[in-house]
Amino acid sequence: MTKDVDAFKVAKAVEKGVEWLDKVMPNWRNVVDWDRLNMQDSAKCILGQTRGYRATLNEHGHDGGRWAEEHGFFTPAKGESTKAKYHELELLWQKAAGDSKHETY
Repeated sequence: MTKDVDAFKVAKAVEKGVEWLDKVMPNWRNVVDWDRLNMQDSAKCILGQTRGYRATLNEHGHDGGRWAEEHGFFTPAKGESTKAKYHELELLWQKAAGDSKHETY
């Protein structure tokens, strides 16, 4: 998979994650502390700050890890720096939340 295809896949996964969070927790943008967002830390990632990373994965059974990847909450570091890959994921989440992260619900 090329880097562009991989980046597109991750961006689409984040879109899917945003749609899911909008359904189950419409105020999630206000719950996330964007200044401490760290997608490598299960307490500071999007799920960790909203619904609990482990609790959410447990809801999705044995495929929890795959589900997290398919929804942009996790990205495997393949051939790239793990830190760089997660930083890219954080930027995608910040962009997906956009200015609406400052709205009140």
